[in-house]
Amino acid sequence: MFNINSFLDKFRANLAKDSFLLEIIQSTIKKTTNIEIPIKNIHIKSGRVSIIGVSSVVKSELFLKKTDIIQKINNQGGYRNIRDIN
Repeated sequence: MFNINSFLDKFRANLAKDSFLLEIIQSTIKKTTNIEIPIKNIHIKSGRVSIIGVSSVVKSELFLKKTDIIQKINNQGGYRNIRDIN
């Protein structure tokens, strides 16, 4: 018989990885720009990090330090390849 618990474990593992990556992104942005962005405003899709609900000043600061932030995230995470931040 099929065990539903083992099926759901796959989804739990992916959620744990994603939340860990969000925390890495948040802490890297904080260390690099000294700007605290809530995790609920950070979204990841296909290697692209989207920051929503922030001012244009914050977006400009992220744009100026984008390459440094991306490099630090990829060095810390290791299991995902972040290519862009917008």
